[in-house]
Amino acid sequence: MTDQEFDSIDWGNEADKATLSEACERNLKVLGCTGVEDELQDEVSDCIEDFRDAGIKVWMLTGDLGHTAQEIGYNCGVM
Repeated sequence: MTDQEFDSIDWGNEADKATLSEACERNLKVLGCTGVEDELQDEVSDCIEDFRDAGIKVWMLTGDLGHTAQEIGYNCGVM
């Protein structure tokens, strides 16, 4: 979409918003983030397995000590 096409969008017009969405929402990489504090929630490992089966990459970021982080990773199925 050119700058001129973008500038001509009527933001009150649903058709114009749909056109913009179609122009922008192509070849996207979805990035998601969630936070878990303290105890692991029920079925976290099942959820992570479902993500992986769907081709979604899962990373874990923690500020815990190395040993604690490894235990969390094993318990939730990331490692």
